[in-house]
Amino acid sequence: MQFKNVLFAACMVFSASATAASNATDIGAAVQANLNQVDLGLKHTFNQLKHLSASTQGVTAADVINAYNTTVTAESDDLKENQPTKPLADTAQMVLCQAFHSNALTGTELHNTFADNAKLFDKDNRNDFQVILSKLNDQTSHFYTAVALKALPYCKASLRNDQKAIAAAIGIAAYALDPSEAN
Repeated sequence: MQFKNVLFAACMVFSASATAASNATDIGAAVQANLNQVDLGLKHTFNQLKHLSASTQGVTAADVINAYNTTVTAESDDLKENQPTKPLADTAQMVLCQAFHSNALTGTELHNTFADNAKLFDKDNRNDFQVILSKLNDQTSHFYTAVALKALPYCKASLRNDQKAIAAAIGIAAYALDPSEAN
């Protein structure tokens, strides 16, 4: 009888650890998918902004704002899902750190381009941007502190640098898109 209890307990432990590993993998994959989706959304917004700047493809300022808002709103929804609360496997950390870095590069390029093209946006557009930029800044800070620092300690220094670059670029865009400076 005692052997059956020990065997049963051992099976429970193996089952629980396999489930935990599977859940961590699932969460890591979900975070990667979310980061990739944000990166694609930022790139789409960047391309829309390039078309607006070049007066091609019939893109309007509202199209750019809509693309940007859609991306930021999707990120907000993603952050409401379960997030990892402990370090992920090293390989998962490497992939997610690279995905976050890719977001930082794409976002920094986009926000600097917003600043360079601020003249394309009127006062109402700029008011919309201020709301979206504030939301994005809050979301990025939340992801960094609530998720990245807990789940990705392997690349903490890189994440810190990426977070600083993102915050600086958002600040530059917010300053350039000040509604009181609209023509």
